[in-house]
Amino acid sequence: MQDSQSQSCGTHYGRRHRKLGKAGDWFFGVRCTACDEPAAYFKDPSGGKKPISFEGPGILRITCPACGHVGEYRTSQVERFEAVRLH
Repeated sequence: MQDSQSQSCGTHYGRRHRKLGKAGDWFFGVRCTACDEPAAYFKDPSGGKKPISFEGPGILRITCPACGHVGEYRTSQVERFEAVRLH
């Protein structure tokens, strides 16, 4: 998947309130299917500078830091986000 736009997100994944970084860091994550807020999954080591590509049938289980919803997401749903606030 190629990234065409950056999005804003908090900086947590998995269990709620597990901090991954700070505002200004870049992450890969998904949009929560319950509240449409971004949920970061792992840090982008390129700092948002390199194209992204995920392949294969992988499933990510992510807990939304905004609403607590636990969802399963395909790799095709992964987006890049810039963290602008912490939950």
